[in-house]
Amino acid sequence: MKWQMMFDQVSTEGDIKQKVEKKFSGLETYVGSLRSKLQTGFVWLSRGDRFGYKVKVGLHLPGKEVMAEGKGETLLTAIDETYARAAREIKSYLSRIRPGRK
Repeated sequence: MKWQMMFDQVSTEGDIKQKVEKKFSGLETYVGSLRSKLQTGFVWLSRGDRFGYKVKVGLHLPGKEVMAEGKGETLLTAIDETYARAAREIKSYLSRIRPGRK
């Protein structure tokens, strides 16, 4: 799957793009057989005025659009929180469409 990234007041220096892509590519392991239907995921990284960083992720699954958002003092903690929320949402969706599996 390809990941499109948008940066709002966040520096793209260093290897942040590779870290984000590697982290969110891990979501594909939860999807299983639906992996072939995934094409593009979206990641928005922004810096807030009153808080540290905000990260949003969007992913289109068949019959469901997964959107997750996380905030954190540092960019990496915001990425980790967003990843955890997206993984929970994907697991919840898959448990509803595949009864009897966890």
